Amino acid sequence: QKRSPGCGRYHSFGGETREFHFESSGGTRYYRIHLPSNYDTTTPKPLLIAYHGAGNNPAAFEAETRFSDERINPNMITVYPAGIDV
Repeated sequence: QKRSPGCGRYHSFGGETREFHFESSGGTRYYRIHLPSNYDTTTPKPLLIAYHGAGNNPAAFEAETRFSDERINPNMITVYPAGIDV
């Protein structure tokens, strides 16, 4: 299987977590992304999508799991999507 050459898109927050949002199905959806400090646009990285349980939120789940702590997870891009009330 051929490996991806990386996304080629520069992001200025390597080593940090940022929150983003988009509009979908008539509502605003929020998510957090953590990029490892060794993020490089030309090097593919694994992606971890971290879903929190009911009653939790992305920021609290990030703190609980420590997936953004580079001593635990030094190489993965981690996405923490917010759930919706249904």
